[in-house]
Amino acid sequence: MKTAISYLRFSSKKQSGNDSYRRQIEATEKFCKENNLVLSKRLEDLGISAWKGKNLSDESALGGFLKLVEAGRIPKGTVLICENLDRISRAKILDALGLFSSILKKGIEVVTSMDGKWYSEKSVTENPADLMISIIYLTRGNNESETKSNRIVASWIKRRDKIKNGEFAKFHCPSWISHNGSKYLLVKENAATVKLVFNLYIKGYGVYSLIRELEKRKVKSFTKSGQWKPVFIHRLLQNPAVIGTCEAVTPPAANYYPAAVSEEIFYKAISQRQQNQNHRGKTGSKQINIFGGICKCHKCGSSMVKYTCKGKKNLKQYTFLICSRSRVGKCKYEFTDFNKFSDSFLSVLHTRNFSEFLRPVRTKDNSDVTRGKILELTKTIQRVAKAIVVTDSPSLVQELKLLESQKRHLESQYEKEKLESMAATDSGRDYDAIVATLNDGLKDNDFRTSLRNFIRRTISSLIVKADGYQVNFRNHKEHIRIKLNQNDFEAVVNGEETYFDYFAFKSEVPAGSIRHKIKW
Repeated sequence: MKTAISYLRFSSKKQSGNDSYRRQIEATEKFCKENNLVLSKRLEDLGISAWKGKNLSDESALGGFLKLVEAGRIPKGTVLICENLDRISRAKILDALGLFSSILKKGIEVVTSMDGKWYSEKSVTENPADLMISIIYLTRGNNESETKSNRIVASWIKRRDKIKNGEFAKFHCPSWISHNGSKYLLVKENAATVKLVFNLYIKGYGVYSLIRELEKRKVKSFTKSGQWKPVFIHRLLQNPAVIGTCEAVTPPAANYYPAAVSEEIFYKAISQRQQNQNHRGKTGSKQINIFGGICKCHKCGSSMVKYTCKGKKNLKQYTFLICSRSRVGKCKYEFTDFNKFSDSFLSVLHTRNFSEFLRPVRTKDNSDVTRGKILELTKTIQRVAKAIVVTDSPSLVQELKLLESQKRHLESQYEKEKLESMAATDSGRDYDAIVATLNDGLKDNDFRTSLRNFIRRTISSLIVKADGYQVNFRNHKEHIRIKLNQNDFEAVVNGEETYFDYFAFKSEVPAGSIRHKIKW
């Protein structure tokens, strides 16, 4: 009895749900039974196209089989069964015929279960008509793929033109959007979830804590897996489709979809995401560390970390800031009392003496002007592109490249201006709210995350040493030095000192209980 190996393939994973897979299996098993063949192995390339030869790669089942054939590890006379020759290849006829003949030359016989046609090197040599039949089938497979590809391209060009003109074009859209055949609509429940995700993120939730909060609230996921996954949240927070922008065309079509969130919320989330990437602190703590990722060692510039220990005699717990590199012997150990560090910072913050340094310098929002320049430049690019089609001028091609480079620069500038505008508006408003609720707010993790994000937006770093630290601001050249003493601390700005009692902001004494106060 001859040994047979079956080969099953279809181009799209969507076809796994239809009759193609079952049909190929049943036809193979029926053929083996009728022709007394032993089916030893089944090769499957599911969702892999044969038009561009992807099923011949080393990672594919057929590609691996052909390598074994080349190495002589597949016995001559083995029968390869497929539904039709186009399952093996849909490439151009010379490439497909070369592959088919190389298989036969190695002693492998090919059978198509659709019509029971049996090909071997001997049969093709003795009966050239068999070769002609194989050419017809292989040519037909390539023609079908070419025709299908051309139809898809033509269809996409037509839809792309509709999108550019702001007209409805039916194609795959985000999972919080549906359509009625002539108009895109928000899926209310899913759109509300999108808005909730953005609001939680802006509030200070990280991706993982955000997912836990969604699960806690029993918010149903609208992803294909039915689960909330970090990669989906990351992509959602960066997807301009939430503000109605369609990126299927160049340039992206603004206001094409109905918006699930406002531009203000979207750009605020983008800004916060950038800040979070710059400051990676410990996550999952019971109490949010408001200084996470922003404290740096004054010696080596590495991140400072919290270190907790107990006294040998009284077993009292002490918490310090130490350099992360000192724990592995790459920096000198210096211990900074964390409670004094934290209370001194919050006490000064509460007196509003940080005000002029924390508030960003207000700059004029030029984003609308930049957006207008982009639109005008886009029109110019379109006119030059049309002229190139007519004249085929090399100088126009160079001009087009220059214009496209200018457009990319303007688009980058536009995004930056939008983020700066959002930051300028939000920081001032957030500062007032934080100072007003600082006393009681520190007990609540939601408030602590808001405070942490505010600190990250306005302060570039806290340079820490054993007896004090320096506060460096993002939008001001000035800095504040704070010296930690036994019972009090002093803040120094431009050589002028202000003395504070610790815990002023925690006590019932009015905020700013200061021994000596100087107007900065």
